[in-house]
Amino acid sequence: MYNISRNEEVTFSGYIWPTVTDIGLLLGSFGLARRLLDASLIDHEETVHSKTIVYLISALIFCITRKFILKAHSLLKAPKPNHSMKREKSDLLQIARESSAASLTKLRQVSSIAMRQLPCFKSDKACFVPVLSSTDPFVSLSHLENTTLTELSNIINYTILCTSPDFDKHSFLSREAHHVQEIIIATNAAVVKARGFNINGAKTAGTTSNGNYDALYFCAASRLIVEWRAVKVVPEEYKAYAVGMNLAKRDLIQNVAKVENGIHKWIENEVIAGKEEISSPTISELLKYELANGTHSRLPKLRDNSIAIGVVWMYRQLQFQFEIFRNLQQFKASHDSAIEVMKCAYKTVFDKYHGWALQQGFNYAFKGAPPVSMIFSMMNPDMSASIETEANEADLVILQMPSQSTDNDEADKVIPLISQKKFQVFDFFQNIENGWKEFSCKLEQEWFGLIDKVVTGGKYPMKEGRTLTRSQSDSDTDSDVSTTSDDSVCVGSNCAEETQSSIPSFILSGASLELHIKRETAKAANNDMKAYSTVMKPMLEDILSTIRDFGMNDPSRV
Repeated sequence: MYNISRNEEVTFSGYIWPTVTDIGLLLGSFGLARRLLDASLIDHEETVHSKTIVYLISALIFCITRKFILKAHSLLKAPKPNHSMKREKSDLLQIARESSAASLTKLRQVSSIAMRQLPCFKSDKACFVPVLSSTDPFVSLSHLENTTLTELSNIINYTILCTSPDFDKHSFLSREAHHVQEIIIATNAAVVKARGFNINGAKTAGTTSNGNYDALYFCAASRLIVEWRAVKVVPEEYKAYAVGMNLAKRDLIQNVAKVENGIHKWIENEVIAGKEEISSPTISELLKYELANGTHSRLPKLRDNSIAIGVVWMYRQLQFQFEIFRNLQQFKASHDSAIEVMKCAYKTVFDKYHGWALQQGFNYAFKGAPPVSMIFSMMNPDMSASIETEANEADLVILQMPSQSTDNDEADKVIPLISQKKFQVFDFFQNIENGWKEFSCKLEQEWFGLIDKVVTGGKYPMKEGRTLTRSQSDSDTDSDVSTTSDDSVCVGSNCAEETQSSIPSFILSGASLELHIKRETAKAANNDMKAYSTVMKPMLEDILSTIRDFGMNDPSRV
């Protein structure tokens, strides 16, 4: 049986520990070691070196756990000095807790040392899988193609609000279209994967003030904006413009990679420090982290490949797109070219930070920019298609009247009054009626002209265009008569009909239909850009303020 020595260690005297217990303990240790390794490697390929680490950790867990069980067993069976008192249960539980805590601490330390021996940890580069900065976007491009700028603004707003403890995600998603819900779900999944195993989201108040914005969600929002721009407002047939915008997109993804890499280093340091609960950092925390570590020795000049340089250039890219939309809102319809819009936005944001070569490259790309009407139409393609369908199914008629404006722009010469559908049969009889009215009017004028020549000898000629619809005696006493500025007389309810019939009308087709589509898509695009500005303006102002507070607005040219 068991012999208990003075140091309370169990020795074996003719008794072997049950083989089944050992096997079960060994299998459990191996399973736990596999879980630890999978959580650390994430998506890295398994190698012989990693298998060796699994076996070593399994053996370590097995030995520690087995020793703890034997220790507890010896304490239960150990005789007391007087051989009559039993060890109190509370003492035994306290010893078990202390032993368990010590074992777990030792296991964590040894596991950390073992994991650091893996190839990915030995390299200078951080061991993580790029998610937000990967070559392939983390959302479906088909969903982005169906997304309007207003819906994109709502998604960006979600990335700001979702880390607040009081935010109701279910209620927010229930108000959005299905494809918007899919984009938000994919964004959440990408951010969770980018954080890593057992890392919480940043704790914010649902605003971006003082840089209080989850850095990973900021990266995700930036990536969504450039991906949306690429599929929505950059037509492939405009090669030079497409090349310039794709270069800008690639530059932003590279800066997202710098920030994402820095976030993983920050999380790794938190793990090594032994913190039990780790949260993803905010923009402000990342900049403060680099400032405390002395990463930038010559502020405001920033070190290459740092978190701060990535944040600064991401902000500038987003500000550039914001300026483009703001310039488009102030765009005059009489000039259907986006060249000046793009150049003005570039001069506001990038001109003082780009060298001569980059300036020439972007200016060349802007010369190939598409017409503004095409940009507006691409932002709302469904609207253009619906108007064309409506015009094909039934004649879409616009009743218009002359404008009092003296502007020479053709778009301002008429004021839209009524849009309605006219069917072919109605048009046929309406045209007959209008023809008879015109014929009777001409006949009446010729008849009065003949009477004037015969009776008065031309002494009192009729005013040109004057028509009588009632006798002179009736007109003297009837109060229901009104005279228009062109001396035409209309009576009773006929006044409204004749006034409306004087408004020119035309069926929308060809150039008139195209002009109508341009106006409607421009109106919709302006509403979308206002919604975008409502979300992005305060966010960009807060990020710029945070950069300046840390003295990191690098003025260097690239």
